[in-house]
Amino acid sequence: MRKNIGFNSETIIVAVLMIGGVATEAYVLAGIADPVTRVRLGMVALLPIVWPIYWLSRQFPPIIIQREAPQPLRRYSRLRKAVDRFLRDVSRLNWAVVDKNRGFGDLEKAEDEIAAIQKQLADTVVEVMESAGIPDPKPERISRISLALRRISRQWTRPSLPPEDAA
Repeated sequence: MRKNIGFNSETIIVAVLMIGGVATEAYVLAGIADPVTRVRLGMVALLPIVWPIYWLSRQFPPIIIQREAPQPLRRYSRLRKAVDRFLRDVSRLNWAVVDKNRGFGDLEKAEDEIAAIQKQLADTVVEVMESAGIPDPKPERISRISLALRRISRQWTRPSLPPEDAA
């Protein structure tokens, strides 16, 4: 419900105060040479300018509340989430292979983890394809992706070098 403020005595007083404050501020800035006096009077002259702005803002809160910014539509959120998951899995695969190459932990456990991450990557690729609008990804395409992931992880995995002789 909007409040009609119209031209009543209150609005006329507010307008006169604002105009008087602006005129006083102009005089203070242009006519007074002493900087200390100019600052003091300038601060006092701001009150009749700021008070009407505050008064007007109190008169129209329903208008301000009704005009909230619309929330932007998030498009392709499912695709974004799937791609983010894919990138996280690639990072995990990379670290798993690096750990295996450096000899951290059990070798068989690292191989199992790499295989599990590869399977998860293949599933994520299917989800990405479905989210992108490819309704039924072909199995041969998925198997090619799985093979490519295995080849990539094998390229990352170097055979362990024998320890150097201390002699």
